[in-house]
Amino acid sequence: MNIDIQQITHQMRFYISEVKSLQHKNKELSDTLKLERERYRNIIVNLEVELDKFKDYEKCTESSKNN
Repeated sequence: MNIDIQQITHQMRFYISEVKSLQHKNKELSDTLKLERERYRNIIVNLEVELDKFKDYEKCTESSKNN
């Protein structure tokens, strides 16, 4: 059995490089997901605030109609 250490070393370096690249991409995607979650959370909070304003407005108009 003939083992080419240089070839194995080259392959290992390549695989290590690929793993590092994938780890970097994974971190980028995780960071992007965190930002997107925060963005959507803010949108939801803003929509809830607007909905509450609308509900309050409806209550006020109904109240004024009844008086």
